[in-house]
Amino acid sequence: MNNERPVEKHGLVLLDKPEGPTSHDMVDAARRALGVRRIGHAGTLDPFATGLLLLLVGEATRLQDYFLHRDKVYEGVIALGVETDTGDLTGKPVRELAPAHWPKIEAPMIRAIIAEHFSGEIQQTPPVFSALKVDGQRAYALARSGREVVLSPRKVTLGAFVISEPVDGRIPFRLRCSSGTYVRSVAVDLGKALGIPAHLHSLRRAAIGDLSVSGACQAAELGSAPILPVEKCLPLAGELTLTGDHPTVAGLRKGRWQLLMRDMKTEGLWAVRVDGDLAQIYEREGEKLRMTYNLLKG
Repeated sequence: MNNERPVEKHGLVLLDKPEGPTSHDMVDAARRALGVRRIGHAGTLDPFATGLLLLLVGEATRLQDYFLHRDKVYEGVIALGVETDTGDLTGKPVRELAPAHWPKIEAPMIRAIIAEHFSGEIQQTPPVFSALKVDGQRAYALARSGREVVLSPRKVTLGAFVISEPVDGRIPFRLRCSSGTYVRSVAVDLGKALGIPAHLHSLRRAAIGDLSVSGACQAAELGSAPILPVEKCLPLAGELTLTGDHPTVAGLRKGRWQLLMRDMKTEGLWAVRVDGDLAQIYEREGEKLRMTYNLLKG
């Protein structure tokens, strides 16, 4: 009989999500491949979208908010001529305009519109086919049932928004944006600014913060994918290194976090290493200290 305890796994897996599966499908696949039940992700990709999906393994699931709120970089194509109810290629057409009736469109004109209306902090109305909740129900569920859905605009920030010359009514682009930005809405709204119905034809997430899809594994490689240490993927304010017999470590095991305040002098995330291994991560905000990651056993 094998009495060995399974090796605990904690950290991040960078996955290049293929087109088709949902983000939750990929979480289930990772659970099977890695033999770990406690896995989540840091930002949904629609089934038609591909690219970087951050899988949080073990204790790293407690850091979900930090990764959810980092800037994203997307690449894709906006298709002119048809607007859909979902804002992307999976929806039903709600507005169409034949190319013969389009105004003249050229890259310099589009770039000027982007500079004026799609740069910096803007007000964006999310698509009705979204996971946002209205009166306790998902907006997409209400929309599918035929009910009218009204969503309020909210602030998002658009960074570098680079487009290539349109070809056959398709506009390739690359966009850096804040968390919470709906690229589908960007596509539809850009079409309105051009006077042409539009939708998002394809989408690929290229980066989340400093993490790039270029370093991601493929779905078939999940079983052997490297699990990245969380401290290598976070913007740490600093690190504290202690030995296992240090008096502070005994206090930390009992929840006496205030012992660290004098050493964590600046706000932000701090890693605590014990005998060289990551043990805990804390967030300092003003005079408050909150533990967000813990491998230090009591």
